Amino acid sequence: LWAAAAGAGLNWDAALTWDSSAVSRLSVRLVSLLISIGGMLITALLLGIVSEALGRKVDEMRRGRSAVLECNHTLILGWSEKIFCLLDEL
Repeated sequence: LWAAAAGAGLNWDAALTWDSSAVSRLSVRLVSLLISIGGMLITALLLGIVSEALGRKVDEMRRGRSAVLECNHTLILGWSEKIFCLLDEL
């Protein structure tokens, strides 16, 4: 089964050459389908968790509730020709 899935396309006949019964073929396809659907659901779940966490963090930053890690900084709001005198004083 793995050789068929990893090869170029899904060649189900090559994976089932050891047993050609219809029940075996159906069971292999059913298990493969369930594994595929399970993988998609797990991927969607992880994507939703990461997306929600990032959205929550962006909302915290937008509201201004995030921690400020810097210290000993000076914030200058506005710009004019007097900025150079102010910078000389700092």
